[in-house]
Parts: sequence; C-alpha cells; structure tokens
Amino acid sequence: MSGASPKVNADDVTRRTREPNAVRREVETDPEVSLAELQRQRDGIDAEMQRIRASNIRVMTAPEARDHLQQLTALARDLLRQRQLRTGRVCPSLAYPFPATV
Repeated sequence: MSGASPKVNADDVTRRTREPNAVRREVETDPEVSLAELQRQRDGIDAEMQRIRASNIRVMTAPEARDHLQQLTALARDLLRQRQLRTGRVCPSLAYPFPATV
C-alpha cells in the first residue's frame, strides 16, 4: 500500500458536520440498529419536506450561521493540520490563521 492519504470528499465533511452520528453509523455492525437509525433519519426528512411544502422554510439566525461557520472553519483547520502532520509539508492556508470569531 502506498503512503497516499485517502481523499477527503467535501460532501462527506459537510454530512459529518450535520450528522454527528454518521461516523457511529458507519461502524455499526448490527443491521437492525442501522436500519432503525436510517428510518429515524427518513422520518425527519419526510417531516422537513412537509414543512417545505407548507412554505414553512426555516432559515438560520445570524448566531446559528456564525456557529455553523465556526464549526466548519474549525473542521477545515483541523483537516489542514492533520495533512501537514501526515505529509510533513506546510499548508499555505495555515500561514494565514482563520479568525477566532466571525
């Protein structure tokens, strides 16, 4: 096996930040537990679709948007640092630190 690191898919990163249980589900060995979790998610998606159909669209508040951005920024920073540690190469993005608050 080569020393190449696995590619990080942006969709996976986004999904994992929105779905805290995604990693746990991916390592679950009991099919019934996995199916129950997927059904719970499906029920939530169905409910959200009904809200949208009823023109009840929820928009993040400014503090929620700021919190979400900070979470994504922290995740991006962590991924860049992990890459730097793994490869030994300095990532140019880390030369300009992200602001602590937005």
